Amino acid sequence: MDKLKRAALPALVFIVILASLVYRLSSCAPNKNSTAAEASASLVSASVTPSIGTNPLPSTASPTPPYLDSEIKSIYSSLGLTVVEIRGAGDATMVHYYRPTGVAGEIISRFDWFNRSTGARDLVYGWAYTDKFEIKADKSFTVLTTGLSFVDGTLAFPQIFRSSYSDVDGAVRFTGADEKYYAPLEKSYTVGSDRHECLAGLYLTTGTVSLGFSPQPGFESEFYADYESIPKITVKNDAGISTITLFKTILSKNFKQPSDKDNAYCSFLSVTSDGTDTVIKLKLKADAVTRYNVSTDRSPESGLPYAVFEYTKMDYDYPSGW
Repeated sequence: MDKLKRAALPALVFIVILASLVYRLSSCAPNKNSTAAEASASLVSASVTPSIGTNPLPSTASPTPPYLDSEIKSIYSSLGLTVVEIRGAGDATMVHYYRPTGVAGEIISRFDWFNRSTGARDLVYGWAYTDKFEIKADKSFTVLTTGLSFVDGTLAFPQIFRSSYSDVDGAVRFTGADEKYYAPLEKSYTVGSDRHECLAGLYLTTGTVSLGFSPQPGFESEFYADYESIPKITVKNDAGISTITLFKTILSKNFKQPSDKDNAYCSFLSVTSDGTDTVIKLKLKADAVTRYNVSTDRSPESGLPYAVFEYTKMDYDYPSGW
């Protein structure tokens, strides 16, 4: 038995050595599965990682100063605002914009000074229905409104808004104020509210023509609803005649003809009513009138509304064509 063990021992050692050698060689061979996975991972990584110098996607690009017009529009659009016009003068840039209301074609204007170097915005004027505007290199800013109220939809005569700008030692200051607009005679305007009223009085003063109003019988609740206002009135000036049409307006029982039928700018011609509308005609004095204005107020005594018509030849510092 001892002889048999001694004969088998060298063979067993040989088998162990051979098995160990086969194992080591097999561990050095390439693993096809792991190599394929690594190659696939490399391809995926290359497909999502931009190489050096690749531009970012347009959707992730951010405007940078100095801002171009297209970039300014993009900034406002990101805030839900629509730019109507960008107008520059000197180193100033004015942005005319609005927030869509859902009503087709409706633009309730706002205006910002926009700093192209910093992106800073300064609201100068809003909210209004705007006809025209002008800016100058000194940053003076003028707006002409349409007269329509965006609050209650009533019609008033257009107004002028003026703003000035100052920057002293970095202290930026805007000043602004509304003022009356005196329109050229050839421009026709409509003011007032669509309601039934009575013309209670017509008065000529030194430089104005005033119309007083009162409730029309049967329409008192309409007259006093929410607020008292003048009726719908259209003014047309042609061939030296100013024609004032008062819609849904009749003469009151106590209507008084003007005692003074002449002033420095016009003279009274006639007042007629067909039972529905009333028409007043005034003769404008030749070479004495080039512009006019219509304003409204309330009588301090009765609280009833009245309209004041002013005719003038004065020159005003308006932009060309205004």
